[in-house]
Amino acid sequence: MVVVYLDVLFFLNLFMNYIILLMTARFSGIYARRRRLLVGALVGAVFSVVMFFSALHVVEALLFKVLLCAAVVVTAFGIRSWRETLRLCAAFLGITGAFAGLVYAINGAQALQNGSFYIDVSLKTLLLASGVAYLALSLIFGKGSMEIRRLTREVELEAEGNRVTIRALADSGNLLREPISGKKVLLVGAETLAPVLDRDTWRILCETRDPVERFSRLSAQRGTGFGMIPYRTCGEDGGMVVSLRHIAITVDSTRAEDYVVGVLPNEVETPDGCHAIIGM
Repeated sequence: MVVVYLDVLFFLNLFMNYIILLMTARFSGIYARRRRLLVGALVGAVFSVVMFFSALHVVEALLFKVLLCAAVVVTAFGIRSWRETLRLCAAFLGITGAFAGLVYAINGAQALQNGSFYIDVSLKTLLLASGVAYLALSLIFGKGSMEIRRLTREVELEAEGNRVTIRALADSGNLLREPISGKKVLLVGAETLAPVLDRDTWRILCETRDPVERFSRLSAQRGTGFGMIPYRTCGEDGGMVVSLRHIAITVDSTRAEDYVVGVLPNEVETPDGCHAIIGM
């Protein structure tokens, strides 16, 4: 007879769900706040405990798993199109299967109920399984290469009732911050901002690329809502970009209050269709 400890079952599932959600975000190229991933893992852990101790038939257990998967994905990554949600669910289930199989192969399962494993496993074993699963999935999704994948984010910009959606290259090396607020900076060109800017603001940004002149003219004509952000790149002298604080930013369907728009002198264009650079 196997003794199942409720706290062990809960925290084991919480840890595994969080690691799996991190991997799902990584390999799906989706930006997600760690706090939302933790809440999603918490939802999964609670439902896993309920499912473990419930007397369900095969069909009922299968339906419960489908609902659980959808609940965890929507909680962790937000409400998206049905295609995107289906893709995330498939990734989540695939990584879950790979992870559970590795843990089971390494340590074995002491109890099985409604498809839920109870494993008296050490943290060392869990970390080992996580590492092996991550490396294996990196080889599969990276086409045999261990090079870190370039991630992109879907960004929506909104100002004065106007919206535009663009793809942004997620750059972990972009540590740029607005001096006053400490917010991270979304770098984008003036042409890309045209759909959300009023005509006068857009005209000033297009007429000059000099950040000091841009800031002076914008402040004189439009008043507050603008700033200057200093930056420095490797091998080059420092410079400045103008920030636009009145533009609301949404990243992968989640409002990003900790970001501000920085206007570059030139447009951003990458082969994979990105028109902005976003810091991590």
